Amino acid sequence: MKLSFKEESTGEMVAQWKADMEMHRSRAEEMTQRLEKQADELRRELANAQEYVVRMTREIAPQIGDTTKQYDRTASTSAS
Repeated sequence: MKLSFKEESTGEMVAQWKADMEMHRSRAEEMTQRLEKQADELRRELANAQEYVVRMTREIAPQIGDTTKQYDRTASTSAS
């Protein structure tokens, strides 16, 4: 039994729609993988930055305290 033109056209449209959906699904999966990879890299960079800030704070804080004490002594001596 031969299909009508309308039925053939509908079948072609459905096949094209399925192919398009598969292509979009594949692209979405690729994009998801790239975004997950970027998120992992950003998490590592953030952790490194936080570690750097903690280390610098530990190293610089005593120097700031010493400088402040020295300034206070100079200011009190000058005020006398």
